[in-house]
Amino acid sequence: MSDILGIIIGNIVNFAGVLAHLIHVLFRNFILLAFVLAFFYGLFRLCLNGWRKLRGHGAGKNTRLRAGR
Repeated sequence: MSDILGIIIGNIVNFAGVLAHLIHVLFRNFILLAFVLAFFYGLFRLCLNGWRKLRGHGAGKNTRLRAGR
């Protein structure tokens, strides 16, 4: 009887360890994905603003002159 109880408790402990590892890996991947998306979003915004400045549209055109008036 104690052998069966030990096996059940061992399986529960193993399952808890696997579950904790899974949560840790998913959380780490979520944080990594958030950083990668933030990097690419920033890069996209930088390129978009640069493209607007080159074409003469948007916030990049004469903003210093307008603010001084």
